[in-house]
Parts: sequence; structure tokens; C-alpha cells
Amino acid sequence: MLCSYGGAIFDILYVRSLGNVEACYVQDGHGGLMFPKLFPFDDAARAQFATTVAEMLELQMVVSGKRIEDDESRPNRKALGYIYGYIDAALRAIGQDMSKMSVGVPITFQIMHKLWPEHTVEYMDVIARNIGSDDVMMFGIMHGGQQYTDYLKAGSAGAPMGLARFIIDGDNRSVS
Repeated sequence: MLCSYGGAIFDILYVRSLGNVEACYVQDGHGGLMFPKLFPFDDAARAQFATTVAEMLELQMVVSGKRIEDDESRPNRKALGYIYGYIDAALRAIGQDMSKMSVGVPITFQIMHKLWPEHTVEYMDVIARNIGSDDVMMFGIMHGGQQYTDYLKAGSAGAPMGLARFIIDGDNRSVS
């Protein structure tokens, strides 16, 4: 299938859907230059995206059978990192950029609010204070992003369960 973008003709490689948000990945006629052609990411699409990703993460939380807080009511930084990385990878899969303030912050807030309405601000604060400086959180971020990316690959079996493992194990494990 062919499509036109900026006056050039491209082969459509695949269309990735998440809820009602789609990105069309295209390739030029010489086998190079892959990029997503974005479909509108309006308020309705953002809300659907947040709901879909929250439901995917909620499944992992249910499987763990535990809360995200430890016995002293401190949130699990590795699990929160996993969630952040998972959201980032899901956004990238549809051609959106987590670092764009109008996208990353509100989407993360919406998802956190769907998962923990009573702790949304607290958990967002933990992420903001620890991102980029906490090895435990960074390990979770890398793992969450990688699991989402692997889950998208054709032929992947099962569903990602890293969040469940991080919740069960806690964030006191070594990241080595």
C-alpha cells in the first residue's frame, strides 16, 4: 500500500493501534527512513490511550496480589519506574513524545490517577524526584519500556508481567 507525505510517495509498513490512537509507520522506496505518520492525538484519543494503558498495567497489578507500597507505606520506586517506562514506550509506539510537556505529564498523570486515585500526586512526586538520579527507578524504567516494546513484536507470547514481579519482589533488590 502506498501513501503520500510531504509530496513524497511511501510504502506503508504497518499501522499500530492502541485504543483509537493510530500511527502509520512508513518507509521510502529505497528501504530506509521509517517514521510514524501521526493521526490526531486529541483529548478523546488521549483519554482512550490512558485508559487502555492503565488497563494493561492494572492486569499486572492484579496478578501480583499485592500493593505497590512496602510495609512502611513507601511506594515501590522500581515499580513506579516500570510504569513510567511502559508509558513512554507506549507513547513512542504511536509516534508521541513523552518528553513533550503537553503529552508526557498529562498522560502519566491520567494513568496514575486511574491506577491510584488517592495517591496520584504522591506517586507523581516520587517519579519527579527520582527520575534520572535513582538507579532503582531507572532500572524499572528501562525494564518497563523494553517489556512494552517486546510485547509489540509480532509473535510475542503472553503479556508483560514485569510490574507484577517488581511489586512482589519490592524495590530492595539489587539492580545488577
